[in-house]
Order: sequence, then structure tokens, then C-alpha cells
Amino acid sequence: MDLNLIPFGLTEETSEFVDIYDVERGKNCDCICPSCRTPLIARHGDSNTWHFAHAHKGVYDKTKKECEYSFFLSVRLMARQLIDSKLTLGLPEYKGQVDKFDDELGYPLQEKFVITHEQDISIEGIEVEKSFSKVPVDLVGNINGFQFVIYFTHPNRDVPSELFTPENHKCGIVSVALDSLPILFSRAKKEGKTYKEVLKKFLSSDRDSKSWVFHPNYKRQEIAALETLEKNIKKEIQLKEVRNTPFKFSDATTHSTSITPLIDETVDSYIQKKKKSKQVEFECIMCKVNWLSDSESGNVCPKCGEHLYSKQK
Repeated sequence: MDLNLIPFGLTEETSEFVDIYDVERGKNCDCICPSCRTPLIARHGDSNTWHFAHAHKGVYDKTKKECEYSFFLSVRLMARQLIDSKLTLGLPEYKGQVDKFDDELGYPLQEKFVITHEQDISIEGIEVEKSFSKVPVDLVGNINGFQFVIYFTHPNRDVPSELFTPENHKCGIVSVALDSLPILFSRAKKEGKTYKEVLKKFLSSDRDSKSWVFHPNYKRQEIAALETLEKNIKKEIQLKEVRNTPFKFSDATTHSTSITPLIDETVDSYIQKKKKSKQVEFECIMCKVNWLSDSESGNVCPKCGEHLYSKQK
């Protein structure tokens, strides 16, 4: 759809935004431009895209200011109205990731975490064109005692930097990119839908267009992920040490035993196997006492305290 074409107009009688498909053709639409207050004409073409246009002849005295009304502005204003009517919004999953390069390992490790899963929400107590963190936003409402902010983006309208670090941390902020709507609107007539129906579905179902700007649980989840990452790094260092452990042979005269670290085993399981493999049974010839102990340092008789008379059974 041509971005110079306007899909929504403002009715003088009710001060509500209406779809081009919901009004009479021509000047009988009784709509005005919300920016310059100029009367609008509803153009219902047989082949061209339906749209509102400014009426120019004989209406200059009704123009209050230079017009700033555009495709994206009209969509933003209608979207505000639809959401204010208790529209359910489909929100995307929000994921994060922490990374750390460890000098001892020589390579980086990462830990991913989920802040929130995708969900459908209904906002209460909605206020339009509210100031939040000292910047104007499209909508501010409440969800379970937390403030919730919606900011619409499109070409030449990005999320203000203030919203990434809001003054009030007990809030949720989501941006909604309107960039794909011109294409969706261009298909509306062929699909037998109005622009308002397309916009409603877009707001409630299109999760790809929405992005989390701020979530109150992000910092807590990030700290937990960093703690997990530190534990994983320590375990990875232990595993690296185990992998580099050289072969060791026992002092037994009857046979020799090698302990080979297995690369694919975990540190804990390897250590347990290592300990288990070193339990050896000894016998004191003088005291006739048997015992199990470490093969390297456990050949001292627990009764006489001598190792000279001990032997491995």
C-alpha cells in the first residue's frame, strides 16, 4: 500500500477513528484529518486501493495547522483506539544470554535464559499519549499492579533510549513495529477484509512484530544465569584438569594398574571411579589383620603401626 494513502479517518461527530470501509463514499464520510482538521474524502475506487484524502478546494479556512497526518500516524492512532477497547495482545517470548571468556580455558562460555514465555495479555486502565520516563509513549496501562507501556515504531520512529533504562523498574515495555502493515493492507481488499480487521489480527496475533524493551524480571534472571555460568566455568576447568591427568602405575609387584581419564565422562563420575579403583586389601603378616585402604599410602597396619610386615592380598 502506498504510504501516501490514509486508511483511517477521524469522525467529527464521535471523535473516533474509523476505517475507510466503514464510511460512505466521498465527502459524506463526515471525517476530518486529526492533524490539520481538514475535511477528508473517502475514495472507494473500483481498482485502486481505498483510502482517505484531504479535501483541498474551499477548505483552506478550516485547516488549523500544517498537516502531519500520514499512513503510519493514522495506523498508530487507530491502534491506540483498538487496544483501549480491551484488545488482547499476543506477546513474544523474551530470551537473554550472558557470555564470559575465561583465560584459563582459552575460550568463551555462554548461558542462555528465558525471562518470559510468549503470552496473551489484556491491559487495564489505559492512558493514551502519556509521558513515561520523560518521553511521550503511545499507551500506558496496568497488568497485575505493574505499569505496562506500548511504543509503536516505524521508519523514522525508533524506541527512545530512555525506555531501555526506565526510572520505574516495576514496569514492562514492549515496542510494536508497524513496518509490515502496508503490505498487509494491500492484500485486505482481495482477502475481503477491512483495514481495521487486519490491524486487529496484527496486534493480537503477530508476535514477530513485537519486541521487549524492558522487563522487570530481566536483571534477576541475568544474575542467576551469571551464577550458573561461573559454576559451569569451574566445572569445565576441573574437567580440563582431568583430561590432562597423566597415566599412573601402582607399586604392586604382582601387576600394574593404569588409570586413564575418560574424556567424555563428567568430572564427578571420573573422580568416583578413580577413588573406587584405588581401594586395595592389605594383610599384616605379624598381626594377621586385614584392611582396605589406599594403594599408595594405606599399607600401614592399623594394629602394630608398621608397614614392613604388610602385603597386598
